[in-house]
Amino acid sequence: MTRVCADRWFLSVSFAGPHDPFAVTAQMAAAVTGRDWPAAVDSDNKTPLCEPAAGAPSHARVRCNYAAMMENLDRLFGVVLDAAAARGNSVDRDTVVCFFSDHGEMLNDHNYTDKSQPWQGAIAVPLVCAGPGIRRNASVDVPMATVDIGATMLDFAGAERDSGMTALSFRGLLEGADPQTRNRTVVLSGLQSYDFGAPPDPNMDIYDKFGVLTYNFRLAVAEFDGTPYKFVCCKGRCPGAPSPVGKPDADGYTRLLYDTAADPFDMHDVKAKLPHVAEKLRAALPVEHGFKCSRAAS
Repeated sequence: MTRVCADRWFLSVSFAGPHDPFAVTAQMAAAVTGRDWPAAVDSDNKTPLCEPAAGAPSHARVRCNYAAMMENLDRLFGVVLDAAAARGNSVDRDTVVCFFSDHGEMLNDHNYTDKSQPWQGAIAVPLVCAGPGIRRNASVDVPMATVDIGATMLDFAGAERDSGMTALSFRGLLEGADPQTRNRTVVLSGLQSYDFGAPPDPNMDIYDKFGVLTYNFRLAVAEFDGTPYKFVCCKGRCPGAPSPVGKPDADGYTRLLYDTAADPFDMHDVKAKLPHVAEKLRAALPVEHGFKCSRAAS
């Protein structure tokens, strides 16, 4: 940042953590030793206390190290803001800053670690923005998509968007627009994977020739009458499903619905109680790459 001479600049900073293997320095570990840490949800591992590394259960140590890495990340983020201030830039006057993550971490909730799950621990990530014109100490409790951050930054910069961009700016929400005028009514996500082998069609796009692109799961999130709901669809059984879900439907897909406000840890499938909500969100999922959950179950 100190080498940038232009008055108008853009900087993207990616921090390596918190990420497995969750290795921390002795000083970082000492800072959280002895603290209480929320125990894993729906898990066989319930130890919440940050204990010294020697003899501590590995799952507890991971959660403690995660906390230590978050504190270090906060410090590093401060270094970036201080560097901007040293240039004479300020979020009060001329600089827009957004802090976010591409994924969360299960930390043994539902006996799962890592990312790559449709549960809130893996997908509910922070999005905090500050800058001139952005409301202070306010929150917008509507579903958001990180893909829209790029469009939002271009909007603040007054720059033109590429014609192929599908991202939508949420600048209005940051500046105080009615949440009901949000940029998206449904937020989509999913986990892609490759089924390596001979392409079934020699005319496939080059992107797909490395293997058959498919999805392990897809999900759709939207508000209905002010309540956010998440619809999850998995090929076969949903791995680590927190609540009993029975067998997949006749077409081989498992479909689940959660009230993410009342049930932030995905413990209770409410699809049977709210079939109209489940159907609307199911219909929002695109049919692509062989993932056909958006077609009605037979």
